[in-house]
Amino acid sequence: MTESYYEFPCEYPIKVVGPASNQFESKVITIIETHVEDLPSHRISRKWSKNKKYLSLTFTIKADNLKQVEAIYKDLKTFELVFMTL
Repeated sequence: MTESYYEFPCEYPIKVVGPASNQFESKVITIIETHVEDLPSHRISRKWSKNKKYLSLTFTIKADNLKQVEAIYKDLKTFELVFMTL
């Protein structure tokens, strides 16, 4: 990811996929909130897999800079329940 593709600040979507559990959802929200000053609930969308085994969370954040976005992905990567981030 290079900063030349983005003009900060900007609206930036982050998708996180993992098991459909309260633990997964609450921890991912906590991770995002440590990096984003204001994250209203309407900026989080949830989509369950067909059999409701997996949950996809999409956060549309106001990204201030590339370092902020990279730090979010780095912290998400350390959480063992995260299967994938986009």
